[in-house]
Amino acid sequence: MPNLAQRRPLLSILGVSDGFTGAFDGIRTRKQSFAEITTAGDFDLLETKTTAKHLPAFPKGFFFGMTENEEMLLKVLEGKYFLCFVSLHSSSKAFALVGWTDLKQLFRTKRIQYHVNF
Repeated sequence: MPNLAQRRPLLSILGVSDGFTGAFDGIRTRKQSFAEITTAGDFDLLETKTTAKHLPAFPKGFFFGMTENEEMLLKVLEGKYFLCFVSLHSSSKAFALVGWTDLKQLFRTKRIQYHVNF
């Protein structure tokens, strides 16, 4: 998992604002270290969504929340930003990387939800 100092250069390589440093959990890289990452082709951004629910037809039935920033990155960085769905249930352990094009086809419903802190 990249720390804040490692996230900023990754976003800079992609031409994305520092305001998106919290919109991804990890990276998939083709290099051995962060120091070797110099181009957009060297890595992909990953946002992890997990569930402990038994999903025999994984990822069907996976329920998750998504921020506006995550949705924006999925659209703008198609092919470079993925949601990583992870099932932690002992009978259905699995993972799947899903980009914007594939995610749109999985939508059953989409709604706006506001979280307000006073």
